[in-house]
Amino acid sequence: MGTFLINVTGAMIMGFFVTLTLERSIPSPDLRLLVAVGFLGSYTTFSTYALEISLLMQTDQKQLALFYGLGSTVFGVLSLELGSFLARKIS
Repeated sequence: MGTFLINVTGAMIMGFFVTLTLERSIPSPDLRLLVAVGFLGSYTTFSTYALEISLLMQTDQKQLALFYGLGSTVFGVLSLELGSFLARKIS
């Protein structure tokens, strides 16, 4: 559950940040990369996500592994869109 929450909130922050910086024309692409790839890339953890799915499969919790894998993807995309929406609201 911890990795799920980190990935979903990271996606929301990514959507918010990227939308906000692109629409407000933050001039420094280096700053955008530092935050989007550097901070948020290390905040969210695909490798941990993959490991947790694998461990669920190994312990015969296939339904939970499927729900976790698909749920993370769906909620991640929805969260990214929510972050983008929120950034547009304050622009």
